[in-house]
Amino acid sequence: MGAYFADVGLDRATAIAGVLGAFFGLAGLAVAVWGAITAGGPQSQDRPGNPASAIVGSVTNTINSSTINGTVIQGGQIGSVGGSEDQ
Repeated sequence: MGAYFADVGLDRATAIAGVLGAFFGLAGLAVAVWGAITAGGPQSQDRPGNPASAIVGSVTNTINSSTINGTVIQGGQIGSVGGSEDQ
């Protein structure tokens, strides 16, 4: 492509590059708008079809024999890192 632009001259190469840049810029904008329209916005946990809303049943979180001086964060399926499970 560089050889082609060298052959046609600086003025013509500038004009071609401007047209190509505008074309690719508009194509990128069209793809971005299409993506925004088809994405449908951010997913909420309360929306049907979200895997988090498919959980059925109750959840019980319990902390026994502990003194807590701060924030407690609990989550599902957290395994033991080390030691025994009796601790």
